[in-house]
Amino acid sequence: MNPDLTLQFLCPPTPYFMYCDQAYFPAGVSHNSRKSIGVFDLLVVKKGELFLGEGAHQWCVQAGQSLLLRPDLYHYAVEPCNEDTSFYWLHFRTTGKWQEIEGRENLQLQSSFSGKTEEEDEEIMFKKNDYYIYLPKYLLLKYPESIYSKLEQLVEGKDKSLAFDRWKQQTLFEEILKELYQYHIHSQESRSVELAESVVSYLKQNYHQPITNKLLQETFHFHPNYIAKSMQKAFGSTPIEYLMKYRIEQAKMLLIQTSWKIATIAEEVGFGQTPYFTRQFRKFTGQSPSQFRKKFIGSK
Repeated sequence: MNPDLTLQFLCPPTPYFMYCDQAYFPAGVSHNSRKSIGVFDLLVVKKGELFLGEGAHQWCVQAGQSLLLRPDLYHYAVEPCNEDTSFYWLHFRTTGKWQEIEGRENLQLQSSFSGKTEEEDEEIMFKKNDYYIYLPKYLLLKYPESIYSKLEQLVEGKDKSLAFDRWKQQTLFEEILKELYQYHIHSQESRSVELAESVVSYLKQNYHQPITNKLLQETFHFHPNYIAKSMQKAFGSTPIEYLMKYRIEQAKMLLIQTSWKIATIAEEVGFGQTPYFTRQFRKFTGQSPSQFRKKFIGSK
């Protein structure tokens, strides 16, 4: 299974449009294999499917999907098309810095470019107007017709070379980048919520056991900062804060529904040490576990 790959572009300068066209492959034909073509190659399949590889990664790009190939790696056909296939291809370049990032959590953590000198990184750091464009390597387009329409306009004007025509082409190209970036943002938000919900489910099932940020990292294979950010956005608290609140709520039920000793309840809900449990319970409720129990029993 391919990892989540994203291309990160430092702007300005904005990537610039080179050329766009549409290709038709009958069943049995393979895409050309090429090495270091010097331009980014955006492929958007309208009908059929393409089987392509880049380095160690391989994809089946179907209708309504896109694939963004790098300018510096070997691209190759994995196998011929199984059916008649129609797709758009768009070449663009950038004179700015870019890099490929693997893993969803790294998008929030990786804001500098590896392999640069300290002077270059310092220059990047102090450019207040700089921003990043993130383009997913492989993407399912939820509403592909909008992208198709813009690509078709670029194909129709591919041989126009007047300055005004080139400006219109660049504008269309940037609109395509914007749409792809928005797909990426929505995809990231959806994945972030999915991760947060999975973490909450895990916490509820294992709250009585010792749980740390390191354990969550090992369980979900994400950096603790990314997990915390996802939880904050979805539930308004970090995993440990959520865990603490959930343990307190479970303790409240046990205090009301059982006659267990405070020490037993503390251990049952994952606090272990009774003094620590009492401090945390008072912090969240404003009263000790014993006071809470007496107050409830008294109200009966």
